[in-house]
Amino acid sequence: MAGPDTPADETVERPARPVAVELAAAVLIIGGMVGLIERLAATPDFANRPGVAIGLALSTLLDLVLIVVGLLVRTGRGWVVAINVLAVATFVYLTAGLNPVALFFAAVYGALFALVLANRPWFAEMRAWRASRATGRR
Repeated sequence: MAGPDTPADETVERPARPVAVELAAAVLIIGGMVGLIERLAATPDFANRPGVAIGLALSTLLDLVLIVVGLLVRTGRGWVVAINVLAVATFVYLTAGLNPVALFFAAVYGALFALVLANRPWFAEMRAWRASRATGRR
């Protein structure tokens, strides 16, 4: 209960982060970092092959985007961005052919898509919580 010395915005608690959202954010952040490190380590091996540079650049960009999206998901922001990026990542890996590694990543990103989509109410609660804190400060 808010007393005379307690601001009203401190009485509203931040919605608890669901475990599924925490898992999705962790997989996105860690997976993006591992992919980025792997790509940077493999670049010298493939630097002399024609046409590989654009593929390395695009996959590096995808890893950076996944890291940023993971950070957004963890803070309860960017729900629409997250589902769109995860849908594109799933599609990209599905179009890679019958490569088992690509199919694994398609399944992972598809599952993350479902997790983020299923937790949309939490993202709405976080938006409302941030709005209530912003109006309480003014």
